[in-house]
Amino acid sequence: MDISPKLVDLKLRLTQIQTKLNPEDLARRIRELEAKSTHQDFWSDATSAQATMKLLAELKNQSADLASLQLELSDLEGLTDLMPDDPQLEKDAQKIEKKLNKLEIK
Repeated sequence: MDISPKLVDLKLRLTQIQTKLNPEDLARRIRELEAKSTHQDFWSDATSAQATMKLLAELKNQSADLASLQLELSDLEGLTDLMPDDPQLEKDAQKIEKKLNKLEIK
């Protein structure tokens, strides 16, 4: 089964998500929040500190998800070139699609 059209679609969707989430901006915001969390008075307002830490965790997860999807998609593309008729490729593409769906919802 040729999954090339599906690969093109997955790459396009990942590019759109990356444009929306902007990995460089994510990294900058993560650095800023990490720096903020090291300030001496950070925990003086526990509610604000907890909200900041929650946001930091969410941003780190998004950044890791983007990097992971990029790698998985690149690997799938390489495997498709090597073994275009392997039925496992379709399953792998479906897994990537589910992960993209989750990111698109955020």
